[in-house]
Amino acid sequence: EYAEYARRVDRSELAELLVEISQVYFEQLNEEQEQIIESSLPASRARETREVGECGRCLAVYDPELGEPDAGVSPGVPLSGLPADYRCWTCGAPRSEFRASVLEVGLAD
Repeated sequence: EYAEYARRVDRSELAELLVEISQVYFEQLNEEQEQIIESSLPASRARETREVGECGRCLAVYDPELGEPDAGVSPGVPLSGLPADYRCWTCGAPRSEFRASVLEVGLAD
């Protein structure tokens, strides 16, 4: 059964709203479960970082390691190497809206 959560959401609020609705979903899911399953990385694993591109409008991420096959961008193409007509896969913003950002992978001790 589906229930409407929000209407007429501004793009600038979309990322925050998706996090909020995900939290509500998992809280409801946990209420139905007898146990909570937690996962974590070993404490000895340090944070790794890599540069990605982040859309200035909707905060979608372009990861050069993954590329974007649907847009004809092969893995390994850096942000600066994206085609001039590249558009954000989420909101359609032009390539000029993307800025370099650092993605942290893993957990700190």
